[in-house]
Amino acid sequence: MIFDLLLRTDALEWFGLHEWMQRASCLKVPDVLPQLRDPVSTGGENAMILGQFTNSLGIIRRSAHTNRGLALLRHLGWQCRKLLRPRPIHRRLSRSVIVDDEGGGVISMVNMLGRYDFNNMHFVQTVLTCDPTPVFVDVGANIGAYTLIASEVPAAVVVSLEPIPATFAKLLNNIAVNRRPNVHALNVAASGRPGRLQMTSSTDSATNHVVPTDGPDAATVSVKVDTLDKICSRLGVMPSLIKIDVEGHEPEVLAGAVACLAACQAYLIENGDRAAIVSFMRKQGMTGPLYYHHDKAALLGDPQRLAEDHIYINRNFVAKTPTIQVTPPIQVRVPARV
Repeated sequence: MIFDLLLRTDALEWFGLHEWMQRASCLKVPDVLPQLRDPVSTGGENAMILGQFTNSLGIIRRSAHTNRGLALLRHLGWQCRKLLRPRPIHRRLSRSVIVDDEGGGVISMVNMLGRYDFNNMHFVQTVLTCDPTPVFVDVGANIGAYTLIASEVPAAVVVSLEPIPATFAKLLNNIAVNRRPNVHALNVAASGRPGRLQMTSSTDSATNHVVPTDGPDAATVSVKVDTLDKICSRLGVMPSLIKIDVEGHEPEVLAGAVACLAACQAYLIENGDRAAIVSFMRKQGMTGPLYYHHDKAALLGDPQRLAEDHIYINRNFVAKTPTIQVTPPIQVRVPARV
């Protein structure tokens, strides 16, 4: 009776509970028990799960652009879903729908916060809307969150790079589900020169990375590699905005994108405050690292409360994107870490 009453409420849809409650109402307790992990044999895994949950609570607390109570309820509902493992998972992201058949990484952030990079996702759409010939390159696209955000701008051409075959299949599915003909998806990694690289192939697609030749043994997959300059040249495009999220391989990607730097208005770079990246970008005439604050429509030297990827802009940015203010003087802190 309680299940039937709850299933009549629209609130469950908000919390991500609707599907698993329907399923749970048809199950008996013994049906659920085999899906529970043995806490004795998986103590390390349970500690990791607890750590991830605690980290998620911290993200919710620092988020300034979401209803924290609702985000917490969504996250609790998410943990309940994982007990019964209903798949695939569909979540609303801006004007798009993102789908995954795993319960972690990108889609868990979308579940909690929607536009989980609230400022930078707005930044992408603002820059592309202001550009008369907008081209967005998504390096390390994963299952396509930024690709979908950028492709919501009708005039934009989106180039989406994802090297891991299983993750690439999910990316293609999300492009198809949302009917985005303006996206060119390529199963390739970007680096400093063409060839092949070994990458991890974890089911948590958000953490896959290039494996060094002298690195530890791990489940890996060989992927095709090319430079960003050559990829864009073959497609006949010149990017106005590039996002790079490749789990530590960012310097190598930039080394193969020198021609793009001259034309690209802005870069979003994961961990872009590393000394090597700061030095390289400034030598190329780029200003940064900066942080976009959407509420102020401004690029500032101070990070957001929930820090997002670092941004670099070229000298033409202000003229081409007048709706975003770059507040002078730009106080950029030189990082101490390498």
